[in-house]
Amino acid sequence: SVIDSYLQEGFNRTIALENRWPFYQKDWEIVVDAGDVSFPVPGDVNQPGIVALRNKDEGYSIELMDHVTAEEIYGHGVVSSIPRRWSLWGDTAYFWPAVAADTEVTWKLSGYRLAADWIAGGDASEPDCDSRLHRPLAHYAIALAYAAQEDETLDEKAMRRWYDDVMSVREQIMSPPRARPLVMGRRFITPIGGRGSSRNRAIVDTTGL
Repeated sequence: SVIDSYLQEGFNRTIALENRWPFYQKDWEIVVDAGDVSFPVPGDVNQPGIVALRNKDEGYSIELMDHVTAEEIYGHGVVSSIPRRWSLWGDTAYFWPAVAADTEVTWKLSGYRLAADWIAGGDASEPDCDSRLHRPLAHYAIALAYAAQEDETLDEKAMRRWYDDVMSVREQIMSPPRARPLVMGRRFITPIGGRGSSRNRAIVDTTGL
C-alpha cells in the first residue's frame, strides 16, 4: 500500500504536466433528447482537453465559448434554429442559442479523457499512460522511499532522474506536426466593447517560431 501511494503520486504529477497527452484521445457519442437545450458531460472527459463537438446527423461542428459570455450574447430564451456555439458550466454543456430540437440529435464530442485508476487494478495492472513513462514512475517511487529514510542525497538523485526522464519523453510525445496551423484564440463580438475593442481580438504568440 505504501508503494502504491508512491506510484500514484508520481503518476499524478507526471500526467498533470499536460492536458492533451495523445494516448488519452477519445470520442464520445452524445445523444440529446428532443426538447433538451443541454446535456451532462461524460464523467471521464478532461474538460480542458475538449477539442470539438460535431453534429453526427448533419455533419457540422459548433465552437466552444465562455459560458458567461454566451449568456450575455444569446440570453436565456429557447429558440428553434440550430445552435451556433456551446459552453460548459460545471458538468453540463449548453447549446447557444438555447435550441430545443424537435427530435433526438446525436453529437460526437472529441477530446482527451481523464486517466483511469490503474492502481485499483492490482499488482498486474499497468500504468494508464505511454509505456515510455513507466520507468520514470519507478524513479519517483524510489525517491520517496529514500525520503522516508531521510536520505536526502539519494532522494534528490532519484527525483532528478524522474524529472529528466519525464521531460525527455514528454518532448518526444508532444512534438507537434510542423505544418499544422497555429490558432491561439477565437473572436466573439460581445455587447461590451465592440469591433474596436482589444478585448475581442485573437492573440497569436509567435515566440519560438
